[in-house]
Amino acid sequence: MDYTKIITIEPDKRSGKPCIRGTRMTVTDVLEYMAGGMTPEEIVAEFPDLTLEDIRACLAFAADRERETASGVISEVELLTKNPKFLAFLDSCKNETATVSLDEVEERLR
Repeated sequence: MDYTKIITIEPDKRSGKPCIRGTRMTVTDVLEYMAGGMTPEEIVAEFPDLTLEDIRACLAFAADRERETASGVISEVELLTKNPKFLAFLDSCKNETATVSLDEVEERLR
């Protein structure tokens, strides 16, 4: 399934998490509802802006992400650049001239 027109990633929406058609409903939200026992039909009934195609797109996106992660396509750096705490940390370091130790980086990310 081509989910690229359904699943969107916008840095200023839900911290850049994959969302459904620019809404604030994330792929993770849908997966968590399903893991909690809701059927796709129940999710669509609860959230009328969603369609069954949206739910299938979430599943296809998650399957692709899992395949990429398992095969090592998504590097640790790519995953870090999607982490809001890491991005805030990088932003806070812009004006620093001193070297930052790894321990200090880990502390700032906690």
